[in-house]
Amino acid sequence: MRNSYYFNKPFCSILEKPKKISKISSQILYGEKFKILSKNNGYFKIRTLYDNYKGYIKINKFPKNFKPNYKVKILKANIYKKPKNSEKTKQFLSFSSEINVVGSKKNFFKFEKNKWIKKNSVVKKENKNKKLFEDIQLV
Repeated sequence: MRNSYYFNKPFCSILEKPKKISKISSQILYGEKFKILSKNNGYFKIRTLYDNYKGYIKINKFPKNFKPNYKVKILKANIYKKPKNSEKTKQFLSFSSEINVVGSKKNFFKFEKNKWIKKNSVVKKENKNKKLFEDIQLV
């Protein structure tokens, strides 16, 4: 179980102990890579590969292959069911979440089945903007 996986939910708290009521040590974002270190009481013990945080998340299915090509550039990017402003869900992606765009329509990118994000909420991942924090838009 030492393989690398990608987190495929909007975000999740990383817990210090494998139980529902535990201190939060960090969070893991959509598209973030992690290693499963062990299984314990319905939780995976993980280590994030970006910043090496260790802790527990609920056991779930996570993809091994994921090639993110865009990164969220605003603090809170809404997720839409369809490429229409009126089809907003209650979910969102946080700043720095990484997605793999698989389609586009009008002002939206599709990154999963029935999951769309506004084009102006993301930037190409290769974009090495030295003034990244100047581009953050408060919502």
